[in-house]
Amino acid sequence: MQTAFLAAHTGAPAESVTLSQATVNAIFAGATKMTDVRQFGSDYLGAVKALIGDLENLRTLQDRVTQDPTLFAGYLASPGARTDLQLIDLQNASAAIVQLLFAFDSGSPTQKSELFKLL
Repeated sequence: MQTAFLAAHTGAPAESVTLSQATVNAIFAGATKMTDVRQFGSDYLGAVKALIGDLENLRTLQDRVTQDPTLFAGYLASPGARTDLQLIDLQNASAAIVQLLFAFDSGSPTQKSELFKLL
């Protein structure tokens, strides 16, 4: 039954879908986990906490970029930098982060305050 379900949702012929029992269990564990309301609540609150932490970390990094606009160019010129990125990519990401932080800090009450209540 699981292979028929996966075949129907992937477009693959049912006979070509072969999965180990461990893989099947892992795939369908998500649905079971979501019915455990205590675990769901814990996961939800943990994700909110992580989101707040990530946004505040991005705020600090964005402040550094604002103070020193050469950081992106310096990164791109450094050994081990991602070669698939250009300066404009990082600048566009920076602009997007500014907008995310603006939305986070906006509202009445602010979006941030609504999320901080859950910490």
